[in-house]
Amino acid sequence: MTLRTDDLAPLIPVRTIDSEQADDGKVTITESRHKDSWLDRLLSKGLEPGHNHVSLDEVGSLVWSLCDGEHTVRQIALALQERFGDDYDPGSKRLAVFLLTMKSRGWLVWKPGCAEE
Repeated sequence: MTLRTDDLAPLIPVRTIDSEQADDGKVTITESRHKDSWLDRLLSKGLEPGHNHVSLDEVGSLVWSLCDGEHTVRQIALALQERFGDDYDPGSKRLAVFLLTMKSRGWLVWKPGCAEE
C-alpha cells in the first residue's frame, strides 16, 4: 500500500522548531545538532556550533508556513494546488512523505486531539 496525502488528510501538523522566512518567502529551518561523541565534535569543526540550517524550496516553505496548528493536511494540499495549479496533485504522496519526514526529524507533531493513523 502506498501512502498518499489523503491518508493524512484530517491531521493538523504543528511546527516544533525555529525557522526564519526570507523576503522571498522561502524558509530556513534551524535544527539542533547533537554532539554526542568526540567524532561528531571533530567533524563539525568550523560549522556554527550546535545548529544545522535547512533551506526549503517554494513548495516546502508554503507547507511549513501552514503547519501552524490551524490547517489540516487536506487544507495544506488544497493551498498547494491553488498556488501551483496543475503542477501539483493534491492527492499525491509528495506532501505525505514531506510531512512524515519532518515529523520523524522532530520538526513537527500532530496537534493534540488528532487521531494519528
